[in-house]
Amino acid sequence: MQQPAHSPRDVTLTRYRASVFDLDGVVTDTARVHCQAWRKLFDGYLAERAERDGVPLWAFDPQGDYRRHVDGKPRNEGIRSFLESRSIQLPFGSPEDAPDEETICGLANRKQRFFEQFLATEGLTSLPRRWPSSSRSARPA
Repeated sequence: MQQPAHSPRDVTLTRYRASVFDLDGVVTDTARVHCQAWRKLFDGYLAERAERDGVPLWAFDPQGDYRRHVDGKPRNEGIRSFLESRSIQLPFGSPEDAPDEETICGLANRKQRFFEQFLATEGLTSLPRRWPSSSRSARPA
């Protein structure tokens, strides 16, 4: 079996100058903003389809649909999962699709636009700290 290029033993403080951690949803309440963007995307898209095709609108449920279909999934997978729950199938498209294109990628780009708009207008709130401060936990060497 081939060994990886770097094993966990290779990770030392002297080997690296910086670390990047994914703190999305840990330090700030991004889930609230993501949920708002998903709701705006899906309710808007479903309303367009309802008007165009004459089908009833089955709105996005922020509690059930968010957790079941989009939370923790890659954006394209979340869109596919949610739309399948409404018996809707769209072509995948291309990551370069415009936000108004009726493809999975087009809707993904529209959701990203909504997320960025919510961030710009509402910002993020910090989550309550649930861990000790690193400066208070530090000890002299």
